[in-house]
Amino acid sequence: VTVPFFGREVDVPAGPARIARRSGAAVLPCAFPRRDPWHADIDVHADFSVDVIPTDDEEADIRRITAAIMAAHERFIRHYPDQWYMFRDMWPAKEKTTVRQ
Repeated sequence: VTVPFFGREVDVPAGPARIARRSGAAVLPCAFPRRDPWHADIDVHADFSVDVIPTDDEEADIRRITAAIMAAHERFIRHYPDQWYMFRDMWPAKEKTTVRQ
């Protein structure tokens, strides 16, 4: 599903939102930042604000829930930008087209 993330649209999996909407399970985005890079001590941050109550529009619900999840992660990342790494390109460059003359 496509949702905003740091001011740009990104494609992320819709699975957590679909499962939460269908089951009524809570979605709890979490972050575990290290207190010190040389020790295993961490803090635990959880965001309890994700609303998974379904409406009559399943696809809109999926987008809304997924956007709320990503917004929570964005807030965590803004506080701890040095402790985030994504193993794929979140914002791939648009494909370049070659114009032949």
